[in-house]
Amino acid sequence: MTLNNPTPLAGYIELKDITPVPIGNITKNAIQMIGDPVAPMTTANYDKKTNTFMLRITVFQRSDEKTPPQLWVNQITGDYYALYFAVADTDTDYRVWYFAAPNQPFVQQEIKVYNGNADPKTSRGTVTIVQSSAT
Repeated sequence: MTLNNPTPLAGYIELKDITPVPIGNITKNAIQMIGDPVAPMTTANYDKKTNTFMLRITVFQRSDEKTPPQLWVNQITGDYYALYFAVADTDTDYRVWYFAAPNQPFVQQEIKVYNGNADPKTSRGTVTIVQSSAT
């Protein structure tokens, strides 16, 4: 699967209605302190009234990359895949992208989100526990 020619992994579909929003930049000095590449940051809040959850994902992509990230979900496992270029490179600034995915079907307590780098050495992921909303 690449951004220029997306070939989905088994069971994955692109969530085309979930558009990433650029929310800022982070300097190469900050990236060096955090460690590169930075794993996606994720929150997930369950709404028991609708039996769905709100998924929020923040990803860090090289600022010189012109193609915005894409969000995919595995219909079998429920894992999410943020497809973007996450090449380890602390010589450039990064753009911060935000996904808000409301009304996702609640199928599991843990949400796994991976970045979409082809190099396993620089791929990262997170596991987030779905939290109950206050309402």
